[in-house]
Amino acid sequence: MTPRLEILTQAQDMDQAVRDFGQLESTGWKNDQGTAIHRENPQGQFYTRILENFCAQGKGRVYRYWFDDVVTAMDLCIADESSLIILKTAYNEQASHGTSPAFLMHQESFQHLFEENTLSRIEFYGKVLEWHTRWTDEIRTLYHVNGYRWGFLPGLLGKA
Repeated sequence: MTPRLEILTQAQDMDQAVRDFGQLESTGWKNDQGTAIHRENPQGQFYTRILENFCAQGKGRVYRYWFDDVVTAMDLCIADESSLIILKTAYNEQASHGTSPAFLMHQESFQHLFEENTLSRIEFYGKVLEWHTRWTDEIRTLYHVNGYRWGFLPGLLGKA
């Protein structure tokens, strides 16, 4: 089994990247709960558009980790001059071969980022999970705020 890390940064590669990511999520528990993204569902379309737009500005990237010719883990990321934000991580639960493909992918990608020495921060977006704490003990609370152009809209949406 030969591992390989691939880094995608071109907007034209994002459609296939999100398709591959959806395939990974569909192999595990997210599919069982109905929360796996697919290129065809609204969440998959959202990530495709976001990544295409960020890549067009040189600020998007997808890490794809392979065991031989099988994609085993992926990260969907956005970045700026000093930070990389990992929006979503997925891995193939069946192709793990007793390893953690996502952990191995992060180890290799972080090593590459540290050698580049251009970023001062790597962030995992979302709820803190046990595996996040293997990489850091720094945790920040993120707040989500919705702004509406028209005052009646929150009531219409049941968010008043």
